[in-house]
Amino acid sequence: MYQRRTLWVVGTGALLVAISMAHVLEDFVYSVPARFGLETAPAAAVVGLAYGLHVVLIAIAARDQALGYFGNAAVGAFWLVAAAADHLGEVLFANPYRAGLVSKAFEVGLMLAALSLVIVSLLAWRSRRAATRGHSP
Repeated sequence: MYQRRTLWVVGTGALLVAISMAHVLEDFVYSVPARFGLETAPAAAVVGLAYGLHVVLIAIAARDQALGYFGNAAVGAFWLVAAAADHLGEVLFANPYRAGLVSKAFEVGLMLAALSLVIVSLLAWRSRRAATRGHSP
């Protein structure tokens, strides 16, 4: 059973990395780091470290470790809240928005992937916890 729960977390985590990376690259094109008072190089370093941490958490989840599941749920929650707070109004009401439909697809895809990662990670964590306590997952 753990292989299935692990596969969902790893796959959804990888999907979130891919979609969010495309979104972050677009953010850099539109000078979003400057909006937060950051220069490009330091912002890129922070983003690189954050992605490195997320990849490590995905690897930990692949080993069926609770820390990996909980960490991925936290990463997903962060992306969901940050994307919704920063861009949801623009996605719903701004027209045109950045590069148009592609940019809106990045945002919506990112929020859906983040929500999915939260859900599958918490379900995997719960299933693992039940299995380690001797209950069926």
